Amino acid sequence: MMELLKSLNNKQREAVEQINGSILVLAGAGSGKTRVITHRIAYLKKKYEILPENVLAVTFTNKAAKEMKERVLSLTASEQFHWINTFHSTCARILRRHCKMLGFESNFVIYDSSDQLNIIKSTMSQLKVDERVLNPDSAQGYISSAKNQLKKPSDINQIFNDYLSEEVLKVYSAYQRSLKKNNAMDFDDLLMHTVELLKTNPDILDYYSEKWRHIMVDEYQDTNHAQYQLIRLLSSKHKNLCVVGDDDQSIYRWRGADISNILNFEKDFPDCLVIRLEQNYRSTKNILRAANSVIEKNFSRKGKSLWTDNIEGEKIYHATLNSECEEGLYICRKIKELCLLENRKLNDFAIFYRTNAQSRVIEDMLRRENMPYDIFGGVRFYDRKEIKDILAYMRVLSNPDDDLSFERIINTPNRGIGEATLLKIKKIAERDGISIYRASEVFLKEGKLSLKTEASLSEFLKLICGSINLQQRISVSELTEKILEETRYAEEVIGKNKEEKEGRIENLREFISAIEEFERSSEDTSLKTLLEQISLITTVDKYDGTLERVTLMTLHNAKGLEFQVIFMSGMEEGLFPHFLSSNESLEIEEERRLCYVGMTRAKERLFLTNTYRRKIYGTERMNMPSRFIREISDEFVEVDRGWPEDIEPYETDMPLQGKDECEDIYRVRRPDATLGSGRSPDPISSEESGGFFFKGSKVIHPFFGKGTVIETKGEGENQKIIVSFINAGVKKLLLKNAKLEKL
Repeated sequence: MMELLKSLNNKQREAVEQINGSILVLAGAGSGKTRVITHRIAYLKKKYEILPENVLAVTFTNKAAKEMKERVLSLTASEQFHWINTFHSTCARILRRHCKMLGFESNFVIYDSSDQLNIIKSTMSQLKVDERVLNPDSAQGYISSAKNQLKKPSDINQIFNDYLSEEVLKVYSAYQRSLKKNNAMDFDDLLMHTVELLKTNPDILDYYSEKWRHIMVDEYQDTNHAQYQLIRLLSSKHKNLCVVGDDDQSIYRWRGADISNILNFEKDFPDCLVIRLEQNYRSTKNILRAANSVIEKNFSRKGKSLWTDNIEGEKIYHATLNSECEEGLYICRKIKELCLLENRKLNDFAIFYRTNAQSRVIEDMLRRENMPYDIFGGVRFYDRKEIKDILAYMRVLSNPDDDLSFERIINTPNRGIGEATLLKIKKIAERDGISIYRASEVFLKEGKLSLKTEASLSEFLKLICGSINLQQRISVSELTEKILEETRYAEEVIGKNKEEKEGRIENLREFISAIEEFERSSEDTSLKTLLEQISLITTVDKYDGTLERVTLMTLHNAKGLEFQVIFMSGMEEGLFPHFLSSNESLEIEEERRLCYVGMTRAKERLFLTNTYRRKIYGTERMNMPSRFIREISDEFVEVDRGWPEDIEPYETDMPLQGKDECEDIYRVRRPDATLGSGRSPDPISSEESGGFFFKGSKVIHPFFGKGTVIETKGEGENQKIIVSFINAGVKKLLLKNAKLEKL
């Protein structure tokens, strides 16, 4: 037992050993919260022989859940902890077993955000809702918000007391009817329906609250009202609840997260124990102190004082550039410089921004500098058209009542079944109260279509019917290959060019590989389980930090990740904090938490950049530096002017229209010829270069090119040389690594 606990610090150990009652673990950034949860699960099993099925641990991403399972396996040698899952996976498993109590079949499909939006658009079209009054994206947001608060359509007026309430009510009601008809649920339904199931069925609640004697919740600060109610219900019997979170990292208010869940934990659970994890294992002292100096300006927080035994580290660099083009180039050149001088790799670097629109110019500059990059949180693999098409086939095979998926595939690839035919089929479905799939069979029997269309529809329905019967006898990967073969989908794939078409085909091959991997690693290899796993994949689950590329992402997507070197761009008033946050204290505090999250992702180096002017959405604006920069204590910041002495930003009156605004953003000036003071300088030697360097020595560097030594500092291993390079400006180099040669 001591072996299990010896790797923990005192506070972590206290959180692990306290197993009874309600516990709030306030875990600061980089303080080892996952270690606490996994060691706590192992401790319960090893010391108290708690069975794996009596432990529930929930988190927000499949990646986090998988990591927990792997760590628990390494600590306990037990693969039986099947209830370490995401909230949504846990609810899906409960609903698969009991959903008939709510009027659903166990093979219900789970719609992702894009599926949800398509249903809403169709619903609004049928209801003739004017999109100028209520657009589909807003309707989706209203519905999601209502479900997060456990509000049904009849409760809309309680939460949206405005002129849109009537329209939202109509759309929400019709949308839910469509889901029920399709035997489908969206993400928010998984939570809402599970809470409803437990509240309306005391025997089911009694079963699960008795089953789970110990419950642990990760990232508690990100829970919404539905998740809060779910946890209260499940922990109502044994009351052994341990929640781990950080109020300073609550950044998802816009999607329903309620920070009051963690702030009011002591009020909701009066006899709870609060344990603070304040030792940070990730960042340098300078980065941590700077982040602390920002977040301490918030009032709505529990309060922590993070510290670390890590080195002091470099100060935070703050650079102000003239424009977003200069900002992008500055970041690229800094990355190249650090790769050369500090032997870093491109995957050590991340560039954060507040809004997606900011990435375009940064991407342009990375391409100009021939630096490979990945956008984290871009188009998901499973959101690509060719993958969505094949997934739609598989969904129909699993659940023929899924009208959304059936509509997608009835003429994909093109088989001559047009919109007019589909409209007639949908009218039969409405008339008879059946699915579009069943209505297609009825329509075919009625014989009211051309011979060509009849042949196409008949062949399509035979494919679906035959595949439904076949799925019990062959593997999912074989079934998928059969669909691709019989539909000739790969032959019909279209792209703008040969490369795009080949890329789509490569994606289909990768999809088959992913299914084969699922079959190798899963106990339940059914089609239903595969579709559920794919539906619950999140952005974070797809992150691969091993690729030799610079990573770009929004600050919201950065949560839970870490990088050696981080650039936080666009640190300007109106952009960060965002202008939509106005000056309302709750919104500004959330923006400040977002800044804190970004800063605490950095392990070794942190750069903050802002611009005097920035063109966003076609409008150029003059900007003030973000208040968050001003909130950092001066002792932790070093101001970097951005461009060295011998580089002057390019100025022009030429209008941006018709011109690449990032062309020729700087021009080079030759340094002054007379840099010496007339005094004979002290030489410093470099064994690698085989000579001495004096102030005024002409040198050449493999990356920065030609330059002139202007100063020397230090002794021995720490000798530094300052050189003014013709094309790269003034650089301070560690002599032993400088690779300088005298000219």
